[in-house]
Amino acid sequence: MKTRLALILAGFGILAGCDDASVNSVGAKPPAPAPAPVVPPAPRLRLDEVCPGNLDYKDERGEDPGWVEIRNLTDSVQSLGGMRLRGKGGDGPGWRLPDSSLEPGGRLLVFMSGLDRRRIAPPGDSVSLFVAKASVWTDSMNDPPGHSRWNPWQLTSLYGKLPGGVPAISAEMIKADNSGTDIEWSSVTVMAKLPGSKVMDVTGRDRLVLKATIPAGQMLAIRLCEEGAECWRGSAVQIKGTGVELDRYEVSLLGVKSNWAKLNGIAYEPPENLLGSYRFTVTDLWAYRSGLNPHASFELSRKGGEITLEDTSGLVTETVKYPEMPDDASWVRDSASGTFSLRRNPTPKASNPVGIAPALLPAPAFATASGFHAAPLVVQVGEVIGATVRCAEGGALPTASSPSVGSGIRLDSSAVVRCAAFAADGSHGPAATGTFLLGESVSLPVIVVTADSNALFQFDSGILVKGPNAGVDFPHFGANFWRDVEIPANIEMFEQGKRSFSLPAGIGIFGNYSRANDKKSLSVQFREEYGARRVEWPLFPNHPELRRFKGFALRNGGNNCGKDYVRDALMTSLTEGRNIEYQMSRHVVVFLNGKYWGIYELREKLDPDYLETRFGIDPSAVDQIKNGGEVQAGTVTHWNATVQQFMTRDLSNSAGYAQARELVDVDNYADYLATQIWTSNTDWPANNTRAWRVRSPSTPWRMMLFDLDFGLGSIGGQRDMLDYLADTSIAADGYPNGEYSTVFFRRLAANPGWRERFINRVGVLLSTNFSATRVQAALDSMQASIAAEVPRDQVRWKYNAKVQVNELKKMATFIKVRPGQVRDDFRNFFQLGNDAKVALSTPVGRVEVDGLSVGAGYAGTHFAGHALNLSVVAPTGARFVRWSDGVTSIQRRVTVPDSGLVLKAEFQ
Repeated sequence: MKTRLALILAGFGILAGCDDASVNSVGAKPPAPAPAPVVPPAPRLRLDEVCPGNLDYKDERGEDPGWVEIRNLTDSVQSLGGMRLRGKGGDGPGWRLPDSSLEPGGRLLVFMSGLDRRRIAPPGDSVSLFVAKASVWTDSMNDPPGHSRWNPWQLTSLYGKLPGGVPAISAEMIKADNSGTDIEWSSVTVMAKLPGSKVMDVTGRDRLVLKATIPAGQMLAIRLCEEGAECWRGSAVQIKGTGVELDRYEVSLLGVKSNWAKLNGIAYEPPENLLGSYRFTVTDLWAYRSGLNPHASFELSRKGGEITLEDTSGLVTETVKYPEMPDDASWVRDSASGTFSLRRNPTPKASNPVGIAPALLPAPAFATASGFHAAPLVVQVGEVIGATVRCAEGGALPTASSPSVGSGIRLDSSAVVRCAAFAADGSHGPAATGTFLLGESVSLPVIVVTADSNALFQFDSGILVKGPNAGVDFPHFGANFWRDVEIPANIEMFEQGKRSFSLPAGIGIFGNYSRANDKKSLSVQFREEYGARRVEWPLFPNHPELRRFKGFALRNGGNNCGKDYVRDALMTSLTEGRNIEYQMSRHVVVFLNGKYWGIYELREKLDPDYLETRFGIDPSAVDQIKNGGEVQAGTVTHWNATVQQFMTRDLSNSAGYAQARELVDVDNYADYLATQIWTSNTDWPANNTRAWRVRSPSTPWRMMLFDLDFGLGSIGGQRDMLDYLADTSIAADGYPNGEYSTVFFRRLAANPGWRERFINRVGVLLSTNFSATRVQAALDSMQASIAAEVPRDQVRWKYNAKVQVNELKKMATFIKVRPGQVRDDFRNFFQLGNDAKVALSTPVGRVEVDGLSVGAGYAGTHFAGHALNLSVVAPTGARFVRWSDGVTSIQRRVTVPDSGLVLKAEFQ
């Protein structure tokens, strides 16, 4: 027994020591070898460069999303489809690379746009547009004649051959000032058209390439001529010269309106509204379809982050963490050591530089806060270790020769100060901008615009001055301010004495004839190339939920500049809460480079970014059209098709009307029409129109309200706008009310259902938003908010105070009589009855008249004998019983009697 127990215990000892190298009992197994360490396979692909900002490298849409570059490290072709990119959180399963391959040492650039496009396609389908013969037309050939002319340049004639036998077209076009002549425009154009009925089909091509000699800095317009149409009506693209002999110029055709299947020539012209001498020599011109680049399904954060390259099984090849960096820089792998560093000047699809880049210098910090101070003031600026802080005043950026900040900068009057840190080799970091308004007392919010004074005021090129080529007569065509130029600036906003934000941006002049006023409207646009993609601040306090703006306008008052400060802003604001996209606005005082510049209207821009800010709609998903043909986003194809369908379609029947509702938001259009009619805006609808829709899933076109300068008694007076809209006596695309621009109204008005709904919605708006009491109160309130600032602005711009007094009286008269005038116009046009009072109420919820809310209590004026469609929108749980006349249906149709109508909804 003892022996058996010993053997059992010995057995346990043997088992217990199986993994113990110190035990070597008889019969024990030898120790197992240690497992070999897992060696990951050598990476075949790696991330070579990460660029979250991207200022210069465009995708096939002409946009500049961030990108990453992937490199094949091997000497063999590598498949990409089994690999994917993943960001840090929130990016789901990641984004799989295209099902293609990468050559040995090859590089794949992936745009991080969020579009989720895996297809790669090379460019192709090139079509020649070059016609080697040309003719010239100038306004001096007109009757009566102008002064424009042309001369040969680089050839002895308009067209021929350069040395070496290269066919070319070459000319100097002199677009002259026609002030003092009997014509009010200037024109010179070189036309190269195909003979007879020949056409060029460039359908599907999205890039235009020109081989030409164009003087450095000079603009040249390339206009597309269509068969069956006058060439001056064709769309144009503009090219800026480099001065290089027979250089290659390339521009995008995306968004350009044209009948691509029927081009029959090209016209070469000076830019619109500019005068002077314009030279060019062209030897080739072609269009092609650009290649397709892959686009990942997520974007890179510009605040820093990480990006992972892995195979689809989850085996990580590598993860690259990158810091926040300027938009003109990328996170680059040193091709020798493999170490990443931050570098200016990214290298897409090219070898990376060798060596670690030095750290970038930061912007200095102002120790003295920007804003309002007493004079004099010594501005203090913080140090930057290892660098010298240098500063400049007056809007210019500091240079290596600017004075160092030393013990501070003494100011005796308002000024802007811009400072940057400079290294010993002259390199520098970004500039910081501070505004110091000394002894100023301003009752409105303040916008400070800071820009290089040369870019603003230099005679040859300053955007605020006439310059050397300005015409004598207003609006001074040819002046610098007619050029489409944007310059770098810094924008600061102060509210109640405190700075709201300070950001880099671009500024330019906008408007039509109003840009010829001394006080000019400014467009502010935030872009990556300046250092900020948007401002995140509630620009309009009444809508604090709207905090992300990619730009805004500082409007001078448009055509009413110098007459009043409120007209257009007042008219558009009256549509608040209704079914119309309009520009929010508020008055501010602008300082330019620290100097008082006057009262402006800070306004939303009605561009595609507006839709993103207001509704969260991706701008790349919309079509947006201005003035019937100018493409602001997407294409004009669907808009043109919609207009043509309305031109030929009978909408008087229910089937035609149902189809029309799929194309146009008819309620939005009704309210938009009502506003234009009440304002009596006669600079419309062939001008000052904007419309938009989402492409997929397709939504109906909606109208956007802007630029009502002719209204409220300014220029248009008290016009019968229904007669104006029904007029078909002028050309279909003629100004101001050609058939193409009025076709929606004329066709919809033929449908009894829409006509009834339109008349009733106009009745509601005339009794609410446009009632004399409400509009006059809004005018008084807006005028009171700026009253303290008006005298200073009038002195600054030499405005006559009596003019404003007269304009305010004119507006008051218009406001008082306009509702009655509009009702009379409707009565005559639609053969309606007399005015009749309507009173509607509900104890809960709201009443709607033909889909338009009138609140819980409504008193309005409508037309006797005309039917209203009523409904009540009540909260959940409220039980409708009947109307006060006994009708038990919550939705009803009732004809307004001569004696008027009083109805109350009754609930339990």
